[in-house]
Parts: sequence; C-alpha cells; structure tokens
Amino acid sequence: LATIGEMAAGLAHEIRNPLGAIKGAAQVLEPKPGDPSEPFLRIIVEEVNRLNEVVTQFLNYAKPFQGKPEFADLRGAVKLVAERFAEKLKASGVDFQVQVPDAMPQVKCQPALLGLVLSNLLENSFRALDDAAKKTQKTPTVSLRLAHTIREGKTEVCLSVEDNGPGMSPEVLDKIFI
Repeated sequence: LATIGEMAAGLAHEIRNPLGAIKGAAQVLEPKPGDPSEPFLRIIVEEVNRLNEVVTQFLNYAKPFQGKPEFADLRGAVKLVAERFAEKLKASGVDFQVQVPDAMPQVKCQPALLGLVLSNLLENSFRALDDAAKKTQKTPTVSLRLAHTIREGKTEVCLSVEDNGPGMSPEVLDKIFI
C-alpha cells in the first residue's frame, strides 16, 4: 500500500500540472456572449474538474474509504451528466433517452461520486453501442432513467442506464464491481 501511495502521488502530480494549465488556458479565453466556443470552453473546465476528482479518488485509493454523504437533489446530478453526453451520443447517431422526474425528495449520497459512476456507465454503453452499430443495422439506443417510489414511508430511488448493445460477457460480469 505504501508503494501504491507513492506511485499515486507521483502520477497525480504528473496529471494535475497539465490539467491546471488546460483549465487556466480555457478560463483565460473568456468568450464574448454568443461566441460559439463558449459551451466548449465550459465543457473543458468541467471535464478538467472531473479529472481532478478522478485523480483525487485515485490518491485516496490506498487510504481507507471515508465518504461524506450529504442530502442532495439527484435530478441535478443526473441532468448535468446527461447534458455532457447528449451531444456526443446524438452526433454518433445514438438515440439518447433521458427520463427525470419533475420533483423528488433529496437523497443522502455523494453526488460527485454518483456522477462519476453514471458517467462511467454511459461511456461504457456508448463504447458497446459503437462497436455493435458497426455489426448490426439497428438504431443504437441508450436510456437514462431516474425514478423514485415511496413505500411504507421510505423513499426508494432507482437510477438506471440501459442500452440495446450486445450485453456483457461472463468474464466482464465476473469483474463488474472491481
């Protein structure tokens, strides 16, 4: 674990320095209102922040997990991730369907980690569909759904990502939670 910790610290340093330069450059460009580059610069800054979170998680890997859950509106976290993927999926010919309720109770969770998991699931769906689309004629579809029910006074939340790709092999299923 000590060796992993040292490697993680070195890797984090090597990754964070260029990320800082990328973020700084994107922030300095300050587009004027209506400039078509504005959404792309915003995405660059958001993605740099997300990668910094990934580096932080990697650094924390060797440490015991100390989550700090908070009450949060999952709709905002889901919508943010969906917006990030919508253009990419649409540009690739993927039918991207997002279902988020108009209102729901706040849930105790870690929104940043949930966003990371959701991003990974969508990225995996996109990759699987990209490979499958080359082999079949069906329209690739990804569905992102957030729903909740209240049973016996308790709120149950369901967040799902589904695609019409080929599915996972038994080898992948054996490692799904690694």
